Amino acid sequence: MCVYRLYRPGTVRAIEKGNDVREADLKRAREGQRLLRESIHAMMDKHGIDFWICPSSNGPAPRGDRPTGYGAMTALWSYAGLPCVSLPGAKTEKGLPLGLQLVGRFECDEALLDCARYVHRKLDEPNRRPA
Repeated sequence: MCVYRLYRPGTVRAIEKGNDVREADLKRAREGQRLLRESIHAMMDKHGIDFWICPSSNGPAPRGDRPTGYGAMTALWSYAGLPCVSLPGAKTEKGLPLGLQLVGRFECDEALLDCARYVHRKLDEPNRRPA
């Protein structure tokens, strides 16, 4: 337990739960990941999709460092092992950012980062002031 002393209790519980996963269940989950990833890539190929753009969450970021606690918008991509980048998109009336998520192909992290830099610049352009 001393290995986990710097983690929050919920994180420790998640690690311990993960340590108890049976090998057969892990193998089945990894096969599911592979199949999902292949079906997403097939859809991207069929429709000429280079990157997915979608919301990062179901609402604005919380104030301060509070966690959002809602992973439904990221869970599919994480399970498939696809790289994701979240960027601040629009802002609410109260000034809180709404996240925009970019998702790329498996093992194509650098291409996703290039895309994220481009999108970030384009989102930021209306806010730039001439020098």
